[in-house]
Amino acid sequence: MKILIATSADPIFASMAKSLSEKISKMHEIVIVKECVKYSMLDILRQRIKRAGVLPGFSQFGFKAFDILFLRKSIAKNAVVELDNLKCIEIGSINSEDAKILVSGFDAVICIATSIIKQETLDVSRYGFVNVHPGILPQYRGTGNFWAVVNRDWTNIGCTCHWMTSQIDVGRLITITAIPPNFGSLWEMNNTALRAGLDALANVINNGELLNRHIEADESQSAYYSWYGFCDYIRFLMSIRALKGGR
Repeated sequence: MKILIATSADPIFASMAKSLSEKISKMHEIVIVKECVKYSMLDILRQRIKRAGVLPGFSQFGFKAFDILFLRKSIAKNAVVELDNLKCIEIGSINSEDAKILVSGFDAVICIATSIIKQETLDVSRYGFVNVHPGILPQYRGTGNFWAVVNRDWTNIGCTCHWMTSQIDVGRLITITAIPPNFGSLWEMNNTALRAGLDALANVINNGELLNRHIEADESQSAYYSWYGFCDYIRFLMSIRALKGGR
């Protein structure tokens, strides 16, 4: 099978793409593409305000900057080391015409933290696009794991891989991988969950089960969670502290 792994330019996610490629490349033809899309800070702020309102929008925007500059710094540093000798194709938007031409040559596309895929792009791949979602579906769509911790829902933290549709985090489930709440930080959780999910996906691919595997889900439990701000992050930290204090 010819598989395209599409990742954002963030070194954390690019290193995950490299790791997945190494696990499945012995049995499949693999190419990695890195989506290099630049959004202005002003455009991101406007988007957050439009979706969440003025005060929540500013809080979400500010926390995102804080996250990038500080919270993920140590994991990003390690990821840069892992990216040594990475061979990949750099593209603009995954929805661009050039990207669609590239995608048309592959049986399936695995997406790790890319932009939202438009329907006309989804239609190009032979079998479809697989999303690697940091959360347990369908209970935690959107920014799932963060809110599972805030909700102290310790059994629903992990990673779900699913075939993509035009709706966010909706589609036939391939794998659901839960992780124990042994993490002490936001990015330790994110990194652990996504890598566990990618390991499960690699096993499914190497076993020849990608196209036929289907996990039934209780859609009555479906919920969507949006971005979070500084106040939400304080609640996240309080939940982690409460968990460790209860042990």
